[in-house]
Amino acid sequence: MTVVGVVGVGSMGSVFVERFVAAGIKPLVFDVSPAAVDHARELGAEPCSSALELAQKADIVDVMVRTDAEMLDCVLGDHGILSGLSAGDALVLHSTVHPRTTRKIAEAAGAKRVAIADACIGGQPAVLRAGNSSVIVGGDPTVVERLRPHLALLGTVYHVGPIGAGNTTKMMHNLVNGAHRMVISEALQIGRADGVSAAALLEVLRHDTPAWFQSEDSFDPGPGLTFNRNLVEQILPPIERLTDELGSEVPITKLLINLAKVQEEAASEK
Repeated sequence: MTVVGVVGVGSMGSVFVERFVAAGIKPLVFDVSPAAVDHARELGAEPCSSALELAQKADIVDVMVRTDAEMLDCVLGDHGILSGLSAGDALVLHSTVHPRTTRKIAEAAGAKRVAIADACIGGQPAVLRAGNSSVIVGGDPTVVERLRPHLALLGTVYHVGPIGAGNTTKMMHNLVNGAHRMVISEALQIGRADGVSAAALLEVLRHDTPAWFQSEDSFDPGPGLTFNRNLVEQILPPIERLTDELGSEVPITKLLINLAKVQEEAASEK
């Protein structure tokens, strides 16, 4: 029987646990947060004392951490995940990190004959919980087909290209959603100024443009400028770095990034 491990069981990783348990799998888990591990245990997971211990026991390791630095440290660092994996095991990177980070890890994994794929998740935790997420995968076709039944437990699998392509595609997914959020934020502001409640406007938008809204809490219908801080702090910076490195001519993307920073400044003054 395949042993599954999840490293990083925060808001998204804990839903991985829910989905696996619902499928009859008791996953191993590790997180630097004891509270997150306790919650995963309550959901039906088996805690490990370290990422290394988890990797030594698991056949497939799913990783969901926040940043490139965290990804590199937990996978390639001393006593990291790769140290515990053996030839034939599989490593699945779910975080929206720079494709360069994924390719660096893939090179190290290849040297150990560990299968690897990047499989970014589209949607908020509620979307993932309902099984409606997109699983945006980069990797060798043979590896992706081997992992498809496992990945399908999380949502609809889209194989978009070689290793790292999942990261790039998810960034573009985030860019489109981010642009929607910024426009809707200003629409709410205009509506309020003319006496239209944010709740009423959001109700209409959700009815006519549901693809723009991944969860009910995507926008705050309270007073003042609606602002998604995660947009500036987490979503847009890697997109900005990637477009700079590629030398792409993307004036609209640059404009959106600058506008998001303007919205952040306006929100901080409220």
